[in-house]
Amino acid sequence: GEGGIRSDDEVRIFSKAGNASWGYPDFAKREDVLNSSKKYLVDGNLTVEVDIQMMLDKPPTWTPTNTVCSDMLKMLESDDPDDFDVTFEVGGDDPQHIFAHRSILKARAPDLADIVANIADSSSNIPIEDVEPDVIRMFLRFIYGGEVPPKDTMDKDARAIIRAANRFGCTGLKLAAEAEMAAAGITTDNAAELIIFADATNCAMLKEAAMDYFVENAQKVMESDGFALVKESPSVMAELMTLGFGKKRPADSADADEGRDYKRMRVATLRKKLDEKGLDVDGSKEMLVSRLEAESL
Repeated sequence: GEGGIRSDDEVRIFSKAGNASWGYPDFAKREDVLNSSKKYLVDGNLTVEVDIQMMLDKPPTWTPTNTVCSDMLKMLESDDPDDFDVTFEVGGDDPQHIFAHRSILKARAPDLADIVANIADSSSNIPIEDVEPDVIRMFLRFIYGGEVPPKDTMDKDARAIIRAANRFGCTGLKLAAEAEMAAAGITTDNAAELIIFADATNCAMLKEAAMDYFVENAQKVMESDGFALVKESPSVMAELMTLGFGKKRPADSADADEGRDYKRMRVATLRKKLDEKGLDVDGSKEMLVSRLEAESL
């Protein structure tokens, strides 16, 4: 090769018995390697790149695509009302009928399943008020097949989705919508309103992000129209004052983790720890901390 160093693309097969003689005894001349003008050495080190492909004595395998989610959605999309045992009546003055299965609701949306169970006549339509039909459909598609609404839908309906998920007990969809709201951008115009919304719906991560924004932009946020709502909540005002002027701002520091100082940890860290322990990850930050502290006793 160029400069006295050999290179080729030849494939060499090693036997099972092994053979120490593979390679080139004249791979490179020492004087060529040490010649600084050739730039083979970098900080005194020579890097040799070798590609090795392992050939195992196993036949090639193939497994089919897991279709459980799409199959579950096909159940939901059936055109035959007789395939279902629950009928929701959604939409106010011009209600729409939306169908579901009790067993799926019980496993995936326990609070909604409780509403169904409390209806004495199992054949009756179950009215769902204050929720749009499209939101219920998105909710059901998530609990059946784990389908998260597209970003543009999330941007438009995140609040309604969070309220429905909160109301009917679907943490996964709620947290997905919460994350989308936090990622959509917090501004001086919406920070105060987001703090109040997140506090009311126990969206701990959104509340943390909005309060952090407030601390960095307090004067401008206090001049926004939404700050009037914050002033009406003594508990939220107290949190903002503590966060802004105290020394308890959350920080994922190593000492907080090692000392199990859960109150100083970020919400994402608290949720990760709860998830690893198989505990509920929904709720306010205070609820998350309380669960971890109780589990540590």
